[in-house]
Amino acid sequence: MLVLATVSSRPASAGILHINRQDEIAVGRQASAQFEQKYPIITSGPQYDRVQRIARRIVAATGCTDLPFTFKIANTPAINAVTFPGGFIYVFRGLLDTGIDDDGLACVLGHECTHAVKSHAFKILLPMLTLQRDLRFLPQRLKNNMASRVMTILMVRGVGRRFELEADRIGVGYAYHAGFDPRAMIRVLQMFERMDRTNPSLMQELLATHPPPAVRIRALEPVIARLLASPR
Repeated sequence: MLVLATVSSRPASAGILHINRQDEIAVGRQASAQFEQKYPIITSGPQYDRVQRIARRIVAATGCTDLPFTFKIANTPAINAVTFPGGFIYVFRGLLDTGIDDDGLACVLGHECTHAVKSHAFKILLPMLTLQRDLRFLPQRLKNNMASRVMTILMVRGVGRRFELEADRIGVGYAYHAGFDPRAMIRVLQMFERMDRTNPSLMQELLATHPPPAVRIRALEPVIARLLASPR
């Protein structure tokens, strides 16, 4: 899932609103605040500490230093994770309740961090942002409306098949270079397939915004083979 920004200091194209990293972070912070009004948030306890421990290693592997990555747990039984602009990342409690191991969680967090580092949502949401003015001069009401639309679009539509597959590919690389087993992502996706058959309601949000697990597995297998054949 997801980010809204450009890394470049130049506009994406003539006449289109340019959003730099600071604007991206501001929009993401507002969208995540609205998300936290919808879901109770867990910010302490063993699972929270576990997420933080693994996330620190993944963030270090990304080499990205210009995003204020934060990791929290959304207290909902759905099996999912979501990233808002600027690197505000939420793991859903339902995913942790599956018994996912540290390697699998590292691969999921690598996937989410890729959305942030690569600004995937900006490329999807750019048509929404043709405002012909600098974001910092927008009235607060319009900023709030934009944040609400960002949250809704990312939760309902996601960033599309191409960017999800890219996040898989790069994310397992982050996990591998952080010292985790990238093959765990295959096991996670196989678990998603099983759970979709036995309890599809828990998988509804994730499968609505991501390619089918079988497609993701086929795309990842050669990527993981190359990783395992290379030095960390």
